[in-house]
Amino acid sequence: MFERPLVDADVVGTATIPSTSVSLFDVEDPIAITRAKTDVVIVSGSGDGLIDAAAAGLIDGYELIRYSTGGDTISGSDRVIVTDSNRDRAHHWRSSQDVVGHTEPGGAGADVLVATAADQRLDPLGTATDSTAQTIAVQRGPMTAIASSYGEPFAYRPEARAVMAIDGDAATAWSVGDHGDPVGATLRLATDELLNTLILHQLPASPGGRQISTIDVSAGGSTQSVDLTSASIDGSGQAVMLDTAPNGIIDIVITAVTRGDPARAASRAGVGFVEVDTGLGATTEFIRPPVDTLQQLSASHGPLDIVFTRERVAATSFWRTDPEPVLRRLLPLSSGDSFDVDMTVRLDERATDTQLAAILGDEGAVADRRLPGVTHRGSAAVDGDPATAWLTPIDESVGATLTVTSTSEPLTALDLIQPSGAWSTISQIVITGPKGAATIEVPAPDSDGRSSMPLPAGLVPAGEPFSLTISQIQPLAVAERRYGDTITMPAGISELTGTAGITPTAAASGQLVSRACGSAFLAVDDVPLPVEFSATAGDLLAGQPISATSCTGPVALEPGEHTIVDQAAGTGFTIDRVVLSATGQRSPAASPEHVANVEVTDQSARHRTVELDCPAGCWLVFGMGHNTAWSAAGPSGDLGEPALVDGGFNGWWIEPTTGRHTVTVTWTAQRLVTTGIAISLLAILACCALLIAARVRPGATTEGPDGPFRPRATAASRFGAWGRLILFAGVVAVAVAPLSGAVVLAAGLGELLTRRWYRPIPVMAISGLAAVMYVAVSVAVIERRETPFPNAGWTTVFVHLNGLALTAVALVAASTLLVATTSRSSLPKSGQ
Repeated sequence: MFERPLVDADVVGTATIPSTSVSLFDVEDPIAITRAKTDVVIVSGSGDGLIDAAAAGLIDGYELIRYSTGGDTISGSDRVIVTDSNRDRAHHWRSSQDVVGHTEPGGAGADVLVATAADQRLDPLGTATDSTAQTIAVQRGPMTAIASSYGEPFAYRPEARAVMAIDGDAATAWSVGDHGDPVGATLRLATDELLNTLILHQLPASPGGRQISTIDVSAGGSTQSVDLTSASIDGSGQAVMLDTAPNGIIDIVITAVTRGDPARAASRAGVGFVEVDTGLGATTEFIRPPVDTLQQLSASHGPLDIVFTRERVAATSFWRTDPEPVLRRLLPLSSGDSFDVDMTVRLDERATDTQLAAILGDEGAVADRRLPGVTHRGSAAVDGDPATAWLTPIDESVGATLTVTSTSEPLTALDLIQPSGAWSTISQIVITGPKGAATIEVPAPDSDGRSSMPLPAGLVPAGEPFSLTISQIQPLAVAERRYGDTITMPAGISELTGTAGITPTAAASGQLVSRACGSAFLAVDDVPLPVEFSATAGDLLAGQPISATSCTGPVALEPGEHTIVDQAAGTGFTIDRVVLSATGQRSPAASPEHVANVEVTDQSARHRTVELDCPAGCWLVFGMGHNTAWSAAGPSGDLGEPALVDGGFNGWWIEPTTGRHTVTVTWTAQRLVTTGIAISLLAILACCALLIAARVRPGATTEGPDGPFRPRATAASRFGAWGRLILFAGVVAVAVAPLSGAVVLAAGLGELLTRRWYRPIPVMAISGLAAVMYVAVSVAVIERRETPFPNAGWTTVFVHLNGLALTAVALVAASTLLVATTSRSSLPKSGQ
């Protein structure tokens, strides 16, 4: 289908892991499917929260997990964990990636102006209408924002949501229509303040990309059309004077975009606004965890842990950025307490080479840009290892600059090794030193990727830095698998250290990187919280999580609402998780001692018999998927419906026992399934009997003296056929389109009129089949001409044929219906 090879932009530059045959691994201390537990932990959140709590070391599988939505209270548990999971957000099922939307303000409904059928969010905990049990987004500021859509039509990109256009951050933006049509998309702003001016800062486009050219601005009951100028792009901002001073809603509707260069993928990129400045200040979005458990807190509450996890994506992603660049949380407490604060810190793989050098020390070279991630930073070109390389971003090789921080002797020649593999090739560079700049042609690399070239004398003296800028490449164009876009592969440099005067430099993996208590990476209620941590350079570069702790001891929080805000931006580090544990009450994860003694004495696919001993009472857990069709019974009778425990299994509370206790677990739905299968079999046999009876039953004769004939319809049958036609056409007009109903009616009238003749003409059937053939041929032509990429949106190129195809089906169905009913009513009865 494609003339160029397909690549996955998200894994360009990632080391390929060789595939292996199936491997077997032993599981240490496996937990049995049928088990009993005594340590009960209430978790406020969802399954995502269980993973977060386990990552924080708060649970390990030996405890009994119950969701707070199950009606349990703090008093009925040994511990409580509150997480920022069970988010109110959209979910689609069209692919396995980018499937969840941005966090919404809670309750039922979608937080977009135009709902889509693709949003099919599940509600396993029954919290879709209960915002107290959901993690929600709260916009705090002079204005709120909502949009008709965001990101791309067939995937969710929460980082492109509407609030990003009013957050005061030039690094974020509301974006819409990526690989789709942005015309008609709406950004709606709401405020209680009086406004008369908007300053628009449009999302800048890559070379060849499209931009918004005109918008409609509706405010105060009037609408004005605005042509966007270069001021909306160059950073100065374009002022839009509102016709009225609204006190309420402002709609910004995209009405036209420029075409861009069709040969470039940027011509299909999203458009939008980095900022819509109202002069009132920025709006900040906070994420608030579920409060159904927090509202139950009292002065005597037991162990409490609160886990906040920042939503993020892999730094190497070509399409995505972090949905939460900064962790911001609202924490409403009904009871005051003091909390120990722990954090999970990582090296920011999106940090610049300059920031990384400040953390790791001078590594010999820095690049102004690189392929996402830290593996291909500029220092890889001078580390003495030909297996590593500085690589430029996709489509951004020309103009990329590598600065070598020092030289040990004057450079007279440059020895440059380019990486082997499917990369673009550097063909020209510009060397800039203290004495000026020179453009150097790069000879074609030899079999080792090496090119050697002389440098002008005195251009780079000893002990001085110099920069190397890629000015020309021999591009390698490939097709990106997600959309079939043509992209240019990165160029890069594996080594410069063959050059006399450039000494290999590399950070030692064991080098210790520390941050003392002067580093305030977090603020609680706007008060900086100094933290400390240390790690090796190797662990940081490998992306390992680093534990950071507060230097000032526990943090006292009074009843009321509190803010937890990440302040690590710009430091080269990210905060991925914050854990607040009630001081002196944080309990370690459970242990095998919290699992009661259980013995399975009999089992089958739909049955278990177990014996257990629970002197203080315990929970019997059956580790099959939770279903109320599982039933359990003990010596005292039925134990009732199973509770949802351990994230998705069946649990029954067992009262304290004296000695061994026998419980049977049974799958009760099998009887209903068996009955359904039997009914289906009887129905099939009945249908077969009817078919046999119809074939042996004497039929009405239609033989005439000259052989078979079709009787002419009577007036009564014609009248009935007309009525059925009108009724059917009306249904088609409502279900498909008025024009489709009119077409069915017109074709039906023609067919009914021909039935006055000796040989009627099936006008509707002929018309329907002709339309089907036209649709089929059109689809084949479009496939051949446009070669749409086979993703979730490929059918949009045929959407204009939907009406015709449905009309064709209606015509054939109507013809069949009218022929059958008219023929039955016009045939002579047996014996006539």
